Amino acid sequence: MKNIAIIAALAALAIAGCGNKGEGAANTETPATTTPVAMSYDQGGKKVGDKGVCAVCMIKDGKTPAEEEVKAVLDYGGKTYVFCNDAEKAEFISDPKKYVGK
Repeated sequence: MKNIAIIAALAALAIAGCGNKGEGAANTETPATTTPVAMSYDQGGKKVGDKGVCAVCMIKDGKTPAEEEVKAVLDYGGKTYVFCNDAEKAEFISDPKKYVGK
């Protein structure tokens, strides 16, 4: 019976993980912990002027805000993070683990 539950859980995860994760796609995977993690994009997948979700605003608001025009970008840890202004980018740089997890 335990094996059936494990197989069902793995199948649900596989189905939930399906989707287009092409170049520039957002990384929306949730870590195993309850610590919120900022949305990231494939490295180089976003640039100033594109639409995206500000990494700092996402953590401050505790939810995924609507996409807006990207005003600043930063490549960190093999991912690209986008920001709605330079002040938010500076805040991210001051303590990146607060936004990307431990």
